[in-house]
Amino acid sequence: SSGINAEYGGIDDDVHKGIAPEYEYGMIVCGLRYFNEHFSPFYKNFCDIFKHESKKMFGIATLQLAKASVHVRDTLGLPVVALDIAGCEAGYPAYDHAEAFRYAHENHMNKTIHAGEAYGPESIFQAVTACYAERIGHGLNMFDKTFFHPQTPVVDRQKYMDGIIRFIANRRICVEVCLTSNYQTDPKLREDVTAHPLKQFMEEKLSFCLNTDNRTVSQTTMCDEIRLAVDIFQLNRDELWEIISNGFKRSFMPGSYAHKREYMKKMKLFYRHIVDMCDSEEGTTSV
Repeated sequence: SSGINAEYGGIDDDVHKGIAPEYEYGMIVCGLRYFNEHFSPFYKNFCDIFKHESKKMFGIATLQLAKASVHVRDTLGLPVVALDIAGCEAGYPAYDHAEAFRYAHENHMNKTIHAGEAYGPESIFQAVTACYAERIGHGLNMFDKTFFHPQTPVVDRQKYMDGIIRFIANRRICVEVCLTSNYQTDPKLREDVTAHPLKQFMEEKLSFCLNTDNRTVSQTTMCDEIRLAVDIFQLNRDELWEIISNGFKRSFMPGSYAHKREYMKKMKLFYRHIVDMCDSEEGTTSV
């Protein structure tokens, strides 16, 4: 609506007036599950150096990234808040990067991992156990029995999936739902986007939030993702607030937890402000 667009257009003024929360940010550094010498001159040199460690070099690269990130955080004060890995999931397990994530864990850095996008429950299990992940990027195939390794030792797939879901739910590990990205990469969602497990996440009472995955490749924004979720899954205001608040609660915001709690209070007030504005505009329209 025009009123909402005007509100977003004046967001900087709202921050100065104290209506909208001030902007906060942190840096998440991301290693690659897979790369080769063709990625860039840097990767060519790296692959040449570790040509006799071809299977281990992915984890070695992520470990060096983790060490460098801790160093610049602690010595330069850069707000590096978390370690991530992304890229080719099938065939390139999170286990390869366990040492890097253990280093991040031991140095009080948050952990998030893209998992359950091109592979299934076993990949998610590796992320939340071997790599201490506090957030999961996508989790798209968490409920899919067909996304197991062909030689999986798992006999009862449903029991295995139920166990992972309980594990994630009890620890409030947050799943980053990326509707646009998943629609672009998953054929079954292009046939029916409502096949996305977002509603199952809600039914299982999982902690999940909306996410862009990446803004430039997917050509999306957080506003776009919120609009999609509301339109596709007919979310009401309370459901939407719970999802949005999960994103802030499970965020890797730098600074103290007390500061994060205060920010959450501001966010809730701003959400109420937007709701009131919508109510007012709907009332004006209906006259």
